[in-house]
This record gives sequence, C-alpha cells and structure tokens, in this order.
Amino acid sequence: MILKEWRVVKLPVYKYRLKDKPMFYIKVNINGKQLCKRGFSNKKDAQIFEASLLKDNSAYICRHYLVSDVINFYKEDLKSRVKITTYTQNLNVLNNHIYPYFKDLQISKITQGSLKIFYLKTLDNKSYKDKNKIFMVARDFLNYLKEYGLTNSLNLKMLKAPYNSASRIRIYNYYTREDFNKFISVCSSKRYRLIFLLLFNYGLRIGELLALKHSDFSKDALHVRASITSKCITHGQLEVSTKNASSNRVYPMLEVIRTAYIDYLNSDELHDSEYVFSNGGKYLTIGETPIRSYQKHLEKLSGVKHIKLHEFRHSCATELINYGFTPEQVAAWLGHKSSVTTLNTYFHLFPAKKADIANYYNALSRIKN
Repeated sequence: MILKEWRVVKLPVYKYRLKDKPMFYIKVNINGKQLCKRGFSNKKDAQIFEASLLKDNSAYICRHYLVSDVINFYKEDLKSRVKITTYTQNLNVLNNHIYPYFKDLQISKITQGSLKIFYLKTLDNKSYKDKNKIFMVARDFLNYLKEYGLTNSLNLKMLKAPYNSASRIRIYNYYTREDFNKFISVCSSKRYRLIFLLLFNYGLRIGELLALKHSDFSKDALHVRASITSKCITHGQLEVSTKNASSNRVYPMLEVIRTAYIDYLNSDELHDSEYVFSNGGKYLTIGETPIRSYQKHLEKLSGVKHIKLHEFRHSCATELINYGFTPEQVAAWLGHKSSVTTLNTYFHLFPAKKADIANYYNALSRIKN
C-alpha cells in the first residue's frame, strides 16, 4: 500500500569529499539502528540504494518517523507547489504555530486527541483570520504526513475555526474625492503626486504600484503585470507575479495620470531605471516607508485625516460604488478575483445605498397616500 507512494527524493542524500572528489552517502534509521552507507560516486546510485532499503523496510520506517525527520522535505514540497509569497507566509505560520507542537511526535502515533489539543491551543490566537490560516496550513502539512505513516482515518476537517460573523465586518477609513483633492493640492513632488494619483484613481495595491515600469505606460493604457515584495527575502525586494490572474489588468490611461507621468519624466526626481519609482539605490524601487512619511507630511499640510496606504485602494472602491458602478465593474477595476470579493469587502461602507432604498419605499408610500 505504501510502496507506491514512496518517492526516492523523500530521504536525504549527503555529500562529502574524498581526495578532492565529490562522493555521496545515505543515513537511514531501521529497527532502531542507523545505517550509514558511503562510497557512492553519484547521487543517483545513492538514491537507488535508498529505494531498495525503502522497499524492504518501508512499513517499519513509516511507523518510526518523527515529524522532525521530514519537516525539511515538506518545506521543499511546499516551495514547489505555491508562489514564493505564499510559501513565505505559510512557512512563517508553520514555524511559529504548527511545527513546535508536532515536531517531537511520532507520525504514525498522531491521534485524534493530538489534533484536538492542537485545535484548542490554536483557538487562543487573536483573530478569526489568523486561526483559519493556521488551520489551513496545518491541514496541508498533515495531509503530506500521510506519506510517512499518518493514518488516513484522522478527521482533519475538524481543524477549522468556528465561524464568527463579526469577523467579516472590517471598518476602513477612506478619502472622499474632496478629501483627496485637498490632500494632493499641497503636493509639490512630481514623484509623489503621480504615486498618490495612481493609488487613489486606479486603486492599485502597493506592490503593484512599485512594480510599474516605464514600459507599462503608453498613450492610451496602463498595464499592471507584476508586484514588488520585500517579505520573501531579507533586506531586499523581489518582483513576483500579481496576486491572481484577475490582477493582471489593463487600464485606460486617465488624463490626470498621463499629465502627472509626463511631469515626472521631466523632473529631476526621475532615476535611470526600468522601474518608474526607482530611487537609484541598491533596491529595485523606493519602499513603503518613504511613501508613508511623505503622506503624513501632506496630511499635516492639508489638514485631512490619516488613512493607511492600502486605504487609498478602499477610497477608490468606495467612490466607484457610491457613484453607482456595479460590483462587477468595481471588481474588474480593482483586479478582484470576482465580484463576490468586492461585495464581501465593501458591503458595510455604503450607508448611502441603504438610504437610496429607504427613499424608494418612502416615495412609494407618498404615491399611495
């Protein structure tokens, strides 16, 4: 039953040097004893030998694996299946919330009781969203452990946060068009004027904004094709794909954006780079910190309230929906996967819509009277 599932790459092959020549060896625990076999001239021969050991001893090996024995193999497998940003997020969750609990457990002896204790511990986390993320990664990890002896009879579906309707209600700050006009009117920087116009009018995510290249700007269109992240590497930036396929989008070029872009091109703030918002330093583009700092400067000068950088995106969505555009149109503009995402995210921001309905019923009552 297990033999078919065993893949040679699931056990490590080690490398050493013998008279300046690379050689390989393997280490396997069988029947309480560690077998170390050296002298393989290439990795493939070592893997073939491992395969024969697995074939003869797979049932026993499965029974005696600890979670700590296979954690690195899971990480390699995860990295091959998901985007680098998702990998980094899931790895943090795994290392901080899941592995510390399971690491010393024998895989074949993980029981429903073990899962129950883990479940109760995870419920102590702060938010519904955090709990769901931990349980999602845990289910994926435990499904992987089935290749190493975890029983199929365990109910992994129990690892799900109890639904909390209040968790869906997220209140956002946003700028009205009047607020934004006050905010942008005091901006003397050509670079930051373009940045905030892009954030407010197109509702770009910050990573999408920073990833813009001069080749993305044309007379008639603006292309969003990538994102910049600093979460996947230490002290640096990485260009990655957009959040989902729908996030790859093309906007009609707005007149105000075209004018601001041309002004920026003719300013001394522009650096020689394919990235529009390069700062001429060792990183691909400027970071979020200088943008936030300049935002606070403009808020102080203009007297408008403070909002988070991501809330420029919410401001864009709020204006579009209050103006009467459909959720489908707003979803396409923002690059949401579907209009359901738009409705789930912004339904609570629009009291004006309820007022419209109330006015409709009041008008009907007046007609009858």
